[in-house]
Amino acid sequence: MAQSADESPAYFYKYKSIDEDHLDYSRCIFTHNELYFSTVDAFNDPFDCRFRYELKGSKADLAKWYDGVQREHYPSRNRQERRLETAQWLKEIKAPGYEEERQQRFREEAMPKWGIYCLSEVRDDILMWAHYADKHRGFCLEFSNEPSDPFCAKRRPDDPDPDAESYPNISPFPVDYCSKYPVVNQDSDPETWVQKGLLTKAAQWQYEKEWRLFDLNGRGVRKFPSQFLTGVIFGCEMSKDHKGMIHEWCKDRQTPIKYYEAQRAANAYALNIVPVYPQDRNASWSIPPR
Repeated sequence: MAQSADESPAYFYKYKSIDEDHLDYSRCIFTHNELYFSTVDAFNDPFDCRFRYELKGSKADLAKWYDGVQREHYPSRNRQERRLETAQWLKEIKAPGYEEERQQRFREEAMPKWGIYCLSEVRDDILMWAHYADKHRGFCLEFSNEPSDPFCAKRRPDDPDPDAESYPNISPFPVDYCSKYPVVNQDSDPETWVQKGLLTKAAQWQYEKEWRLFDLNGRGVRKFPSQFLTGVIFGCEMSKDHKGMIHEWCKDRQTPIKYYEAQRAANAYALNIVPVYPQDRNASWSIPPR
């Protein structure tokens, strides 16, 4: 799933609301460089992270594959025990709904254990501002993603992934968009399961140009290096109080950020993203002189 640096955008964006119930999460982005990874069950699209599970091959091929699974996961079973278990499994897979049940089990048992953070390549999409930034009353984060310093988050020290120490960074991967559910089968490797299960969405969402970070340690907070947060864009309906609140949160940042404002275009259904700066302590904002 690795992608070259030139395939990644120069910036990633995250649309956020600033509702009173989650102010602490918003504050910690700026004051503690923290991102909150959610899980699949919190997504707004019930079609997200779904796929088709299909068994492929002859009966003999399936029996050989399942015997290999038992050898790997149940090494104490002898040959006869494996044969009996395989015969039982070959009966079970003929039952109606087996493939759907397998897919649902993966969705219910494996996916909730994976923390996910979603980003976009786009900063001025009016639909995403409406859906994810509280009807344009929220804000949008800007993260730099330079080839020499690609954007990443940090794994938690207690991450159960055996490769966590060797690969301490969590990097984003692009989402694929399809008109039909992707297909995985019994021979699919772990990378394919992840690609099909976590990085595929319906074609209708293609305008989001989404990227995702994920790890195996479930929902919760992950840190990111301070230099990656380079800017914040205020929604066109954001209040002065909330602008001032974010400015206050950013005063002691190790790396300063730039402020922008989304403004309605005069003659089109579009937004213009313009730089702004605070004029005074009451968070009155203006466009910098050219």
